[in-house]
Amino acid sequence: MIQFQSSVQSPFSIVTALVDRIDITRRISANEDIKMCGHVTWVGKSSVESTLELHQLRNGEWVHVTEATFVMVVRDPINQGSSFVNPLVAETEEEKKVLQVGFLRINIRYLLLILFSINMNTILQLIHIS
Repeated sequence: MIQFQSSVQSPFSIVTALVDRIDITRRISANEDIKMCGHVTWVGKSSVESTLELHQLRNGEWVHVTEATFVMVVRDPINQGSSFVNPLVAETEEEKKVLQVGFLRINIRYLLLILFSINMNTILQLIHIS
């Protein structure tokens, strides 16, 4: 194990803001190897969405068993405010598709947040107006 010692504090902290979704598609066995892989699926000004996948070795083949989506936020440890994240640039078509799906998920989260923050009477009035 390599251990780095430094007296310099990291310029920011990354905190889990939301465990958006965990899909367990197959039973996980305690007797077989598990492979964990993940990637960034969206980047905002101060937040990052990432997806984590678990695969398990079954009969010599890696089988997808779990997928989870997390939203992380970047904080400035000195003044406790948000900190900026470098933009993510998709180079391949696969990367572009991954970022598009992440962008769609973020927008759905915002819409749900707005929907659940509006009073039900206001929604009913809007429905009757249109």
